[in-house]
Amino acid sequence: MNFQNCVNNSVGKVVGYFIFWLGFLFSINTVLAAQLTPEQRASKLAGLVSYNIGNPALAADQLEVAARAGDPDAQYYLGEIERHKTMLMNPAAHFWYVSAARGGDLFAMLRLIYSNDDDSITSKPPARSKTTVQWRNVALRQARTKARAGDSEAMLVLYFLDGNLEWLVRSARAGLPESQFKLARVYQIGGGVFFNSTDRSQEIRKWIIAAANGNHVPAIRVLIKELKDYQREESTEWARNAIRLGDLDTTFEYHDIDMGEEHRSVSSYGLLSLIADSDVATGIAEKTARKMADLRKKMTPQQLQAGAAFAEEWKKTHPPLSRFLPKYGY
Repeated sequence: MNFQNCVNNSVGKVVGYFIFWLGFLFSINTVLAAQLTPEQRASKLAGLVSYNIGNPALAADQLEVAARAGDPDAQYYLGEIERHKTMLMNPAAHFWYVSAARGGDLFAMLRLIYSNDDDSITSKPPARSKTTVQWRNVALRQARTKARAGDSEAMLVLYFLDGNLEWLVRSARAGLPESQFKLARVYQIGGGVFFNSTDRSQEIRKWIIAAANGNHVPAIRVLIKELKDYQREESTEWARNAIRLGDLDTTFEYHDIDMGEEHRSVSSYGLLSLIADSDVATGIAEKTARKMADLRKKMTPQQLQAGAAFAEEWKKTHPPLSRFLPKYGY
């Protein structure tokens, strides 16, 4: 399959991805999430958006509403926010990871298994908590059960648990874009066994393209960069796709590409408005404000009005801005 076909296939999935995004946010931990009130669900969704645009302070306040109500997903992300404050396990992070793990969150179990940075915490767990070995046994049992049923994310968790590359391969083959991209990265640093370097390169490219076609934004970013110098049209189309998917960084960098408007400045201003209206970090907010100020000098009142309308319509039909942070990252 050539790059243009890959691009066309991926672009055709954007609307479907938007529907998936909404469904994903509303259906995570279905049993427990169903117990949330509308206000708690709304606060959780807002918290996930804030977390993914890099505003942990705001995200913590929003997520805590659902976390206190017993939502494992919100609890896990609160654990991540607390851990990132010191990049070590700490009492607050440990509390939320244990809460999420008790609710069945496999990634929270991974944190409890591997983030043993402070013996004073791990040797004195909360009442009725499990030891590291016990959490590992629980995670293995639950992940294996789900993997046997075809759960590709559980296969990825098993890879993180035992380092067996076969689990990552199985997860990638089952269609999980995150695993497809992870597998490509593992091959890039020498993992796996290949007859020659050409075979390795082909597998790397195959899985990056597969992940990108699955709307995995980190993979799309790789293709944008790799194709920029020698296949600019394809690179630009991937950039459009990343923008449609809500990638904050690509939106900022490529806000002025042709998005189908009569005047490119209209869509450019509208896309920058999306960033300006979100709770992004101060640095990018300031840069966005400067770009918008420069654009305003060149635009007519009618174009500015059209740009604002473009932004409002975009919000209704596309996912929220995100940096697409991995759930189980650093």
